[in-house]
Amino acid sequence: MDSRVFTLHNFLHAGDSAWVLPLAAGMALVLLLQRQWRAALIWCLALAGATITIVAGKLAFDLFGWSIPDWKLYNVSGHAMFAAALYPTLGGLLMAGTSPLARRVGVAGGVLVALAVACALVWRLDHTLAETLFGATVGFMAAALALAQRPSLQAPWRMLLVVLPLVGFLSWQQVYHPVHQMRYGVWYQVASWFDIEQRYTRRISRDPHTGEVEVQVRRARLRWS
Repeated sequence: MDSRVFTLHNFLHAGDSAWVLPLAAGMALVLLLQRQWRAALIWCLALAGATITIVAGKLAFDLFGWSIPDWKLYNVSGHAMFAAALYPTLGGLLMAGTSPLARRVGVAGGVLVALAVACALVWRLDHTLAETLFGATVGFMAAALALAQRPSLQAPWRMLLVVLPLVGFLSWQQVYHPVHQMRYGVWYQVASWFDIEQRYTRRISRDPHTGEVEVQVRRARLRWS
């Protein structure tokens, strides 16, 4: 395997729900401990709304085949959404209580990380440009709602936010499988409600001569493993 692809694949874990959700919960806990009740509530609601939007979009394609072929919009990107929601918010919180310029720099740094994840998704052909833009837009909207509360954290609490990624890294293996099993459970439950026995997938490729992105949609019998 190309080492660049392997490294890029690992980088995409920065937008995985099993990585983002524990960090997001830790951020909410820090806000609560700092008595930033409204900011914590808005952050949780914004991320929950963004998650529901992406889950609905994925279910619409995976189980019902809904898509917009002219836009190459099929399976919307959860990785792009989670990255766009988490990192600008985290950057803003790390600089909360400092100067307005420092806060803007923190948010801008988070935006750059989110854009890097989005670019990696498109470059690797994990998602089309439209799928990635949809997810990133939803995520940035969630981050904007959270940051609009302008929370102010004291230095010790900001330092705790720095430690959160280390905690997330150490708990990655313990969190990954439960989170993704929960996703499969949701898919299975919805399929059961609508008596669906098939699922849709799509394969993204790039024409070696023209460089144009092509998408092939496939339908297969529903299996859960």
